[in-house]
Amino acid sequence: MIDGVWYKEDSRTTGALTLSAIGSGIQRTFTGDELRDLYFDPAGRMKIVRKHMAALKEELREVVSRPFESFSVEQQAEMIKRLDYVNACDRFFGRKLYSKRPDEGYASIAKIVARHRRFVRARLENCATSGVPLEAVSGSTLRDWYGRWCKSGRMLGALAPRWHRRGNTKTVRMDPAIRMIIADAVREKWLTLEAPPLTVVYDYICQKVVKRNENVGDGDLSAPSEMAVRRWIKKNVDPYTQTFFRLGKKEADQQFRLTRKAPVAVRPLEIVEYDDTPLDIILVDANGRVRGRAYLTAGICLATGMIVGWHISKDRPSWSTVMQALRMTVLKKDLADSGAESPYPVFGVPEMVKVDNGAAYRSTSLVAAAGQLQFELRLVPVGKPNLKGKVERFFREVARDFLSVFPGRTFSNVQERLDYDSEGNARMTLQDAQRLFTRWVVDIYHNRPNSRSFGQTPLQRWEALSGCGVRMPPEAADLTPLIGLVVNRTIQGDGITFMGLTYRDEALRAMRRSGHMGKEWMVKVDPLDLSVMLVLDEAKKRWVPIRCQQPDLVEGLTLKMWMDVVANAKAATERGQRVSRGRLLRAREALILEAQAMGNRPRGKITVAEYSWIESELNNPKYEVDADLSDPDAHAKAATTPGAQRKKEQRARAKSAPLGAEAPADDPTMVEPASKAKGYPIVDVDLPGRELKERELEVSRDIEDLEEKERLAEFRAASRGKPTEATDDDSVAQTPASDGAEAPSLAPDETEVSAADAVETPPDHDVTPPLAPDDEPPVASGTTKGPRRLVDEDDDEHFGA
Repeated sequence: MIDGVWYKEDSRTTGALTLSAIGSGIQRTFTGDELRDLYFDPAGRMKIVRKHMAALKEELREVVSRPFESFSVEQQAEMIKRLDYVNACDRFFGRKLYSKRPDEGYASIAKIVARHRRFVRARLENCATSGVPLEAVSGSTLRDWYGRWCKSGRMLGALAPRWHRRGNTKTVRMDPAIRMIIADAVREKWLTLEAPPLTVVYDYICQKVVKRNENVGDGDLSAPSEMAVRRWIKKNVDPYTQTFFRLGKKEADQQFRLTRKAPVAVRPLEIVEYDDTPLDIILVDANGRVRGRAYLTAGICLATGMIVGWHISKDRPSWSTVMQALRMTVLKKDLADSGAESPYPVFGVPEMVKVDNGAAYRSTSLVAAAGQLQFELRLVPVGKPNLKGKVERFFREVARDFLSVFPGRTFSNVQERLDYDSEGNARMTLQDAQRLFTRWVVDIYHNRPNSRSFGQTPLQRWEALSGCGVRMPPEAADLTPLIGLVVNRTIQGDGITFMGLTYRDEALRAMRRSGHMGKEWMVKVDPLDLSVMLVLDEAKKRWVPIRCQQPDLVEGLTLKMWMDVVANAKAATERGQRVSRGRLLRAREALILEAQAMGNRPRGKITVAEYSWIESELNNPKYEVDADLSDPDAHAKAATTPGAQRKKEQRARAKSAPLGAEAPADDPTMVEPASKAKGYPIVDVDLPGRELKERELEVSRDIEDLEEKERLAEFRAASRGKPTEATDDDSVAQTPASDGAEAPSLAPDETEVSAADAVETPPDHDVTPPLAPDDEPPVASGTTKGPRRLVDEDDDEHFGA
C-alpha cells in the first residue's frame, strides 16, 4: 500500500519492480532506491500487507497481530519452545527427510527436538542429561502447531498457547516422588563408567523407596516394577547419553558420528553469520587517558561477503550489542561524518542467523526478536568455530589489515608484540575507531576482489544478486519495539509525563477513557530518540506512537543525555521550587557545549553499561522533574508561608526596580503554586545568597559583576548629590567622594569595604537604593535612619569574611 493505494506485484527485474493498482489496473514501476525511500519515509508512505492474514480466522488473526510483550511470561516461554519445534519441521521437511504424517514424520521430529532441548538445558544447568525431564510432544500436536504457524505467514503470535480452550489434564500414573528416586538412581548409579546392570540399580531403587517410607510417617509409596524403570530410561535417556556415560566419549562419538555438508547460501541475506571479538588495539578518551580495548560485534552475508551490520563499544558482548548490530543490519546505513565514498546498499531481515553458544546469543530477547522478525536462529556446536568460518576470517582480516597501521596495537600475542608499549603509544578514541572502521569496510573491504566469489568484489556480488530482493517487516516502525526500554506509566489528563516531558495524542485520550483511573500502561522508550514513545494498546493489541510536546528540548539527545540535563537543571535550582523551561534549555545547551568541547556529537550510541544504568534509574525520583514548560521566563511561587512569600516578592521587586522608582504594586499574575508541583516545585530564580555553581557560564558571572558596579556607581553619585548631615551621636568620615572626586570602583576580587560605601544618605533624600533580597536596612545606634548598604558586609560571596 503506497500513499493509501493498494498494489499487487506484476513483474520484477534486477533493478526495478512493476506494480499494478488494485481496481484500476494502472501500472507503476519503482526502482529499488525509490522503494527504500518510501518504506523508510517518516510519514509511513509505504506499508506491506501480507495476504495470508486475510485468510485467517478472526480469533487467530487477533492473536497473531499481538506484540510478544503483551503475553504473560508463561506464554512467552511456551511460544519460544514451540518455535524450536516448528523451525525443526521446516528444516526436515525442506530436505524431504520425513513424511508429513503425525505418527511418523511429526512424531520423529518431536523426539529429536525434545532430546536436543533437554541436552541444551542440562548443559546450561551443569548437570547430567538424565536429570532433566524429557518434553512430551505428540505428532498430532506438532502438526497443529506447524500448520497454524505456516498459515499465519510464520508469525510468532500464531504459536501462542490457547490454554483457555483445553479441558481437564490427564492424571499422572507414577508418583512424582518415585520418578525423582528413579532419576537420582539412574544418574548416580547406572550412568557410570563401571556400567552396572540395571537389575543391580533396580534393587537400589527399591531400597530407596523403603527408606523413604520409613522416614515419612504416612509414607505408602509402592516400589515400581523393573519394566517401569526400563520404560522410564527409554523415555528420558537418549542413546548417545547412555553410551557416553557408560562406554566413554570415544565410543559415543564413533557410534553417533554424523557428517553433513553445511548449507550453501545463494540469495542476499539468506544466511548471515554473527560473532564478536576484542579489537587488538588500546583506546583512549578525549583527554588521552587509557580506556582499554573495545569489542566488535559483526555480521557477514555468506552469499555476497558484505558486512551487513556491526557494533563497536567498550562493553563486553551481550544481548544489547547483538541487538545494535542486528538493528544496523535491518535499517539503511548512515554514512554521515565517515568520509566513505562508496555506496552501502545493504539492509533487510536475514533468513537464517548463525551464531555461537555465547550468553549474548542465547538470550530470550534475541530469540523473541528472531520470532518477531521471522528469521531462523541457529546455534553452532561449542568448540567448532569452523562452522562459521567467514566471520572468523573477517576478524583476522580486521586485525591484519585495518588495525595494522594505527598506534597502540596489542598484536596477537606477547612474542609478536615484544617490547612495544601499546598503552604508551595509544592515540585512537572510540569515536575514531567507529568512524575509521566504517570507511575501511565501505571503501576497502567491500571493493576488494574475492577468489571465493569468482573474482568479484562483495559490492559487485550484492548488486548482481539484488534481483532476488530482501525481506523487510510490514512497517519500518516494527523495528523500534525491539530495542526500546519498558516503563509503566499512568495516563493523566494532560497525557503521559516522563522525566519532565509530556506526550499527548488523540489516540492516548481514547486509551485513557477505555481504562480505569490509576491504570498503568506499558510504555516503550527508544534510548536513541525521545521524540516518540510507544504505548501498548491492550484493546487493539498493538503499539501506538505518541509524540513529545516539547520536541525542541529533546532534539538530538539520547535518554542518557536527557537524564543528565534534568539532573543539572535540578541541581542549579533551589529546593522546593519548580524547574522552568528556560533552565532546561540552558542545561541542554551546556551539555551540548561540553560534548562539542570533548569532540563528541550530541547524538551518540547507548552502551551496555548505560542500558543497565538507565534501566536501574528509570524510576529514581531524582529524575522525576515537574517542569513549567509553558513559558521560558515564567517563575513559580516557592512553597513557603504566605507572609514569607509576600516578603520575598517585595524584595525581588525592590531588586529589579530602577533607582529612585517606587515599589510596584503586587502583580496578580502568578504561575502555578508550589503545592500543585507534585513534590518538585522549582522556580528559575537566581538568589544572591545561594552558592554559585561551577557549571555556570563565566560570561554570566562577568555580566553580574558589571551590573553590580553600575548600581554601586549610581548609588555613590546619588549620595554625593547633597551634603551629609551628621547627628550629635554620629559622625561620618569625610571621603574623597564628598569633595567631588570620582568614586572608586571595586575590583571583582576586592575583600575590604571602602569608606565610600559607608556614606550616610540624608533624611530628605528621595532616592531609595535597592536592597538585597535577604537583608534589612541597618540602623546605627542612636539614630533614626542609618546608612543603607547595597550588599551586606557579611556576604562572603562578594566581600569575604
